[in-house]
Amino acid sequence: EEKVWAHLPPPLLSLLPAPTAAQLAAARQKFDLPPVFVLYPAQTWPHKNHANLLLALAVLRRDRGLTVPLICCGRLTEHSGALLRQAATLGLQGQARFLGHVSLPELAALYALCRCVALPSHFEGGGLPVGEAFWAGAPLACSNLPVLSDQTGDAAALLFDPERPGQIADALARLWTDEPLRHSLAAQGR
Repeated sequence: EEKVWAHLPPPLLSLLPAPTAAQLAAARQKFDLPPVFVLYPAQTWPHKNHANLLLALAVLRRDRGLTVPLICCGRLTEHSGALLRQAATLGLQGQARFLGHVSLPELAALYALCRCVALPSHFEGGGLPVGEAFWAGAPLACSNLPVLSDQTGDAAALLFDPERPGQIADALARLWTDEPLRHSLAAQGR
C-alpha cells in the first residue's frame, strides 16, 4: 500500500507583512468590530455550514450564558439570505455579522484581531483557513473531517463533528474561555 502526500502551498497571507497597528485600527473601525470575536472566513455556500455555527452560538448563549460575537467574511452567495433569516430567528442580530468579501490585507487584520477561528465545514478540498490561522497564530476549532484533521495534526486545533452544534459550541466555549489553551493551540499551529 502506497501513500500519496499532497502539500498545500503556504497561504497567500504569508506573502504580506504582519498587519501594522494602523491597519488593525483601520479594520476595526471600517468593520465596526467588537473587542473580541470568532472569525469564520468562508463564502456562504451551504456546505460551509454557517447554519450549525449559528446554532452553536445560540446554544452558548442559552446554555452557558456566553455571548460570542461571530464575524464571517467571504463572498456572499444566494444562500446568505437564509443565513441572515436564521440569525434573526435565533436572536443573533448584531452578534453574528457577515462582511462579504474583504481584501487580503483586511483578512490578515481580521485573523490578527480575532480570539479564535472556527471552520465548521461539511466538506473541504484543502481547508485554506487552517493554514491561514496557523500563519496568523490564531487558535482554531474545526470540523473533524480527515482533510482538516490531517492538516491540524494531534494538537494544533480543537476538532468537532460539524453535524452537532453542541460539539461546535463546546469547542468554541473552550477557546473563548481558556487563554492557556488558546496560546498552546496557536503555538502548535505555528
